[in-house]
Amino acid sequence: MCDAEESEASATSVETAFGAYRAQYPARPANLAVVLHESELRLLTSAEGVSEFSMAPAQGPLVGTPPSEQSVEGTNRHLWVVREANLPYILEEPKPGVNLPRICHTNLTGGAETQS
Repeated sequence: MCDAEESEASATSVETAFGAYRAQYPARPANLAVVLHESELRLLTSAEGVSEFSMAPAQGPLVGTPPSEQSVEGTNRHLWVVREANLPYILEEPKPGVNLPRICHTNLTGGAETQS
């Protein structure tokens, strides 16, 4: 079997991959006590760079490198959350035109409940 066929054969739906996790960890409210600015509660859209995992392993996020130490930034780092309906993700570095000082996990939920 070629690599592409192997990849397709081993792909798993997000529901299958995260079903047990969602069952074990029920949704909980966001910790709004740590919100520093109201912009952290603005729900970002696909036009602003939000995508959704649909299959595992993911087919689309830019592969990056983790920080090598606390003072060294990594590249192509993503934020993501597990929600009941979906798994949204976004690059930590705002897309040009997104007028936010920084992107937070709550920007993927609008401050709504999430499993993680």
